[in-house]
Amino acid sequence: MLSTLGITPIMAALRSKSFSIYEEAVNQIENKLPGLTERERKINRKYSKSIVTQMMHSPLIGMKQIVATNSNQKEILDLIIQLFSLEEEIDKQRKIRKCNSKPNLDLFNVLHPFTTFGNIPVHS
Repeated sequence: MLSTLGITPIMAALRSKSFSIYEEAVNQIENKLPGLTERERKINRKYSKSIVTQMMHSPLIGMKQIVATNSNQKEILDLIIQLFSLEEEIDKQRKIRKCNSKPNLDLFNVLHPFTTFGNIPVHS
C-alpha cells in the first residue's frame, strides 16, 4: 500500500485530464448538433463517459501494479507523467490542494480551557 502512494496524485491527474477531454468533446458535439433532445444529450454523455472510463481502467490498474512492484518508482512515475503529458494537470491539482488545505490547528490550544469530553478534561 505505501509503495503505491506516489501514484495516487498521478492517477487523479490522469482521471481529471481524461474527463476534461471528455467534457470538451461532448460540448463540441452538442454545439455541432444543436437540435439534440435532452434524452439524446444524456445518451451521448453516458456513452462518451463510458468510453473514457473503460479506456482508463486498465492503464490505471497497470500503473498501480508497476509502481508497487518496482524499486525505481521515481523513474516510473516520471515516465507516466511524461507519457500522458500530465505536468500541467499535476500543477493544477497541487494548487487546488494548497488552496483547500486548512492550517493545522492544535486542538489543545483551540478549545476552551475548561472543555471536557464526557468526564475527561481536555486541558489540565
